[in-house]
Amino acid sequence: MNKADNDFGLKEINVKDYKLKKNNFPLFSILFLVLLIVVFNFKDTFISKDIPLDSIEIESVTAEIKEEIVDIDVKPYSNDSIENIFVEENNDDYNSITEINHITGNYYIISGSFSNYKLSLNKANNLLDKGFSAIIIFPVSYNNKYRVAIKTFNNVEDAKEKLPSYKKQINDELWILKH
Repeated sequence: MNKADNDFGLKEINVKDYKLKKNNFPLFSILFLVLLIVVFNFKDTFISKDIPLDSIEIESVTAEIKEEIVDIDVKPYSNDSIENIFVEENNDDYNSITEINHITGNYYIISGSFSNYKLSLNKANNLLDKGFSAIIIFPVSYNNKYRVAIKTFNNVEDAKEKLPSYKKQINDELWILKH
């Protein structure tokens, strides 16, 4: 058997040859030296010349600052300048996002069930835009779904009673969940 029968058309390679590596050390060292020369020659441009270096100049600047401090008018505190501001609290139910991360035993009208928090937050913001308050229920059970609810009820009868009206208002599929 001859060598041509075993090589299957491959080129003959001398195994004792090795790849020549490029020697970049002189290039990098020259580049580093040029960089150092540039930095040391132009360091004066990097240092601000506006800073006073003499102690006499520093003393004169501090004296000017003290004179400016003395010239400022200081008004004493007086009770007459205090104005009473009354803030009326609006106890109306305003739209907000509430988050629940434990089982409450209440009944919720659910608008959506999502696999991650960002998607549930998007749905909650959409409900806020429509004028509803949104409740994000964090996953507690085995299915790991974030639920977005519209309303909370203490008993199932009230939730069933209000469900059709919410379906008409939102035009979306809604269901009741006890959580």
